[in-house]
Amino acid sequence: LEALMAGRDWFWVAGNHDPDAPADLPGETVRELAIGSLVFRHEPSAVRVEGEVSGHLHPCARIVQQGRSVRR
Repeated sequence: LEALMAGRDWFWVAGNHDPDAPADLPGETVRELAIGSLVFRHEPSAVRVEGEVSGHLHPCARIVQQGRSVRR
């Protein structure tokens, strides 16, 4: 990771589990970051925003099997 970061500006988007960047790695922690027409943030906006990239929501499926519902 350090080799990938060398010579580059690095931003960490703060999230609910990781509010700060790792102490032993370089970079700046931000709540959101706009680059051109893209906006990177942890939690998605309440309304649809064109170009928004968020990471809080995780894909899952609900499967009903033998009368039981399982979410994975």
